[in-house]
Amino acid sequence: MPGTGKTQFITEASRILRETQKVLVTSQIHQAVDNVFERLPISKMSLESMWTTLSELDTFPEFPKKARKFSPENRYLDRIPENLSFDDLVEEYSSALRKIGNEYIETFSKPNFLAGSTALKTITYPLSNQKFNYTFIDESHNLCLSTALLVLSRSERAVLTGDPWQIPPVYTTASPLKRDRNLESLTCFMKWLKKR
Repeated sequence: MPGTGKTQFITEASRILRETQKVLVTSQIHQAVDNVFERLPISKMSLESMWTTLSELDTFPEFPKKARKFSPENRYLDRIPENLSFDDLVEEYSSALRKIGNEYIETFSKPNFLAGSTALKTITYPLSNQKFNYTFIDESHNLCLSTALLVLSRSERAVLTGDPWQIPPVYTTASPLKRDRNLESLTCFMKWLKKR
C-alpha cells in the first residue's frame, strides 16, 4: 500500500548493506528505482554508487535531477559542450564513453557497491554478469515471473516489496483455436512443418 515506508526501507537497507555487500535495487519501472536513489544522502560513498541509465537518460528527459548524481553517464556526458564541431563532438563522446566503461569496470570489481536499474536493464551490460549479495525489487507485483527469475538468479538474498492490491502485469495470448489460424498466416513455415 502507498505510504507504508517500503521505499524508505529499501533506501536505508541498501545504503547500510552497500558498505560491505554488492547490492542491487531494481523494479519494472525506472521511477521506483529513482525514488530510492533520490533519497540517498550525498556522500563520497553514494557518489561511488552506480546507476546504469545510459538509455534512460535519453529516453526520459524528466529523469530526476537528484537521482542523476548517481549516473556515470550523467557525470561525463552532461559536461560535453554542445557547440563543438562534429569531429570534436565525436572525440568528446568517445572519450566520455571510455571513462564510463572504465568506471563500470572499476566499480563492479570492488567487493561492495550499490547498483540501481530497471529489471530488464539488469540483464544487459554492464550488470549482466554481476552477482549480488542482496537484491531489492520494488513494485515487484509489476514484474512478470520470467523477468523476476532472471534478476533473482544472480542474487544470494532478495527482498521483494509491492502492493498485492494493485493489478499485476496482464498478458494475453490467443486461445488454442485461434492460435492455429494465426500460425496459418506463416504459410511457408506451416507447409514446411506439415511435410516433416
